[in-house]
Amino acid sequence: MKYLKSYKLFESKFDDVKSMIDNLKDMCQEFEDNNCSCRIEPSNDIRIKVMALQSKGSVFQDINMPFYIEIDIDRRIIAPNEKRSGFGPLPGWFIESCRRIEDYMSSEGFKTLPSIRYGTDWENFDTIDELAEQESLIYKVKLEFYNSDKITESQKTDIMNLKYDTKTISECDSIISDIKDMLLELQDIGLFITVGYTPMTLAGREDSPKIMAEVQGDSLTCSYIEDDIDSAFERIKSYTSSKGYVNGFGTWERDVDSGKKMSVYQILIQK
Repeated sequence: MKYLKSYKLFESKFDDVKSMIDNLKDMCQEFEDNNCSCRIEPSNDIRIKVMALQSKGSVFQDINMPFYIEIDIDRRIIAPNEKRSGFGPLPGWFIESCRRIEDYMSSEGFKTLPSIRYGTDWENFDTIDELAEQESLIYKVKLEFYNSDKITESQKTDIMNLKYDTKTISECDSIISDIKDMLLELQDIGLFITVGYTPMTLAGREDSPKIMAEVQGDSLTCSYIEDDIDSAFERIKSYTSSKGYVNGFGTWERDVDSGKKMSVYQILIQK
């Protein structure tokens, strides 16, 4: 009975992963309709089974099973940008499709790491919104899915210590703790606060650790306390700059259920 129960759990996980990939295929249809072919990995049942087994901590855990969508860009979807004598940014519908995928994968417990291929070189990004700012000749876009819940705190430390020195990690940990304190009042108001290392830092893919602090809330609510939000981020900018870190701040709105809008305020910090 023990083995039967274990098999049923595996079978259930396999069905969950397969259903998730089927949903991703449906969400990629708009890319396909615009002549941008897509490839999703894992691409067959054998690879899906390995991915399902990995979630159980089996011997397959050490296999690097890729999980991503790779989109070939048809240049006709990118409007020429005459001022830069090159190609303009990716169209709005493309970015929104990527955001929908990002939101869906977030609901499934995955972080989405986007990257772009220019010729033979790939450039990695932390968020989908960074894709909207790119205006070069783009050949491919990849959305890579990273399940940070699978990695224990000790494993995160091991991965990061292999890439970054202990002194830097200790300093960044202290900065993260201080930023959380700076945003505590906004959290008490009811805004959603996220402070920590970016997914690419946790995976050891950054040259130096990168910290992200993000505040989200209903756009109407945020409009009433925008001065408080701006003041909090100005304190963060001043504090991190005094420690020799560079930062980049951005804000945008995204659509949520029932026609409402969510305001997002985000700062990225790196030495």
